[in-house]
Amino acid sequence: MKKLVVILILFFMLMPQAPAFGQIVRPKKEQPAQTPPSSQQSNKNTSQSTNKVTRTTTRTTQSRTRTTRTTRTRQTTTRTRHSSYNRSRADREDAPVYEVSFGCNVNGAVIFIDDDEYNLDDSCMLKEGSYFVEVEAEGYQDYSETIDVDEDNTYFYFEIEEIPYEYSKPSEPQVVDIVEDNNEPEEVLDTVQLTQDIQDKPEEWVTVKGITFAMVYVQGGTYTRFELPKVADLHPGSVPPAHQVKLSSYYIGKNEVTRELWYAVMADSVLKDHPKDPVSNVSWDDCQEFMTKLSSMTGKNFRLPTDAEWEFAARGGVKSNGFAFSGSNDIDAVAWYSANSDMEFHEVGLKKPNELGIYDMTGSVWEWCSDRSWNWREDVDTSAPLVNPTGPETGKNRVARGGGLLTEDENCCVCRPDPTSPDTRSDELGFRLVLQ
Repeated sequence: MKKLVVILILFFMLMPQAPAFGQIVRPKKEQPAQTPPSSQQSNKNTSQSTNKVTRTTTRTTQSRTRTTRTTRTRQTTTRTRHSSYNRSRADREDAPVYEVSFGCNVNGAVIFIDDDEYNLDDSCMLKEGSYFVEVEAEGYQDYSETIDVDEDNTYFYFEIEEIPYEYSKPSEPQVVDIVEDNNEPEEVLDTVQLTQDIQDKPEEWVTVKGITFAMVYVQGGTYTRFELPKVADLHPGSVPPAHQVKLSSYYIGKNEVTRELWYAVMADSVLKDHPKDPVSNVSWDDCQEFMTKLSSMTGKNFRLPTDAEWEFAARGGVKSNGFAFSGSNDIDAVAWYSANSDMEFHEVGLKKPNELGIYDMTGSVWEWCSDRSWNWREDVDTSAPLVNPTGPETGKNRVARGGGLLTEDENCCVCRPDPTSPDTRSDELGFRLVLQ
């Protein structure tokens, strides 16, 4: 019995102690190897130093990236425009932002703000501040100014000027006699002056008392005057015999002479209303008086077109597509005439232009030419090309061309001249200019 008691006492003494009721037992974690205090402090400093190096490297790299990009932009754009402007307000983070839009007197102009390109139809978001703006358009002088964007200034309109073009009168083609073996002279033209290679030149702009009008360059060339159109069911009526004509270069009005231009030169209050309508009810002699005054006011030599010049320009010159009407075989696309005018005048330049960019050479108003009317059956030898013809030296009637707002389509054809008494004044009789 004593042995059993001793065994039990030894058993309970050697058995692990049990936790008390409700006590949570957590396994012991392995402790990391202890590091001497001096070593811990060294590692901490090293870690901080490493972090500092990492951040410094990142900032330096970013800074280099920005610097490189800015330098590249400047190298690309320095030759064409500036990129400096006042950012004193625009750089503020709290500066208000506005939607800014632009306008210009030239369609197709391009706006540059800090080398960012915008079209006229575009708007952009800019912070309040000052910006250096440049405006460019083909054929116009570059323009720049500094704009201030704020709550009251979010739309900016720019006026740019056309690159000056100095017009010089083309020399007349040379005519020489060449004697052939059969001893018959033959008329030959200097082909340098009458080349058919297309040579575009900018329009000539003229301003009189604030009224600006454009003259379109017509390169000299050869064409068949009075040639009938190849359009079915179009019968222009009595047309002189077709023949070859050779012309030197000239400038002709982009539009018919308007009422506002007539008023600026003649101060005729009767024609002051409806300023963009073509002037009408003017005789051939009235036109001569107008051009004498206009030439004196501008220092340029204006005149009426010859009949040959008028038809060549109406057909599209060296760019002609052979249309029956000036710019199209569809008269409604290019003209105000009896079927669509409602017997009312319309402003110039509303219909489609012809191949040279000239408006209303068909319909709207008949247009005076400088020539006297030919008696084609008796007066003209059409066996050889006519060179810069100006019409007969004698005769009563002058020539009108193009048809008017009351004219049927067949009489509006580019091939049809109309003999007209020079003292005629008609509601559908006007004119356009030629610059000598």
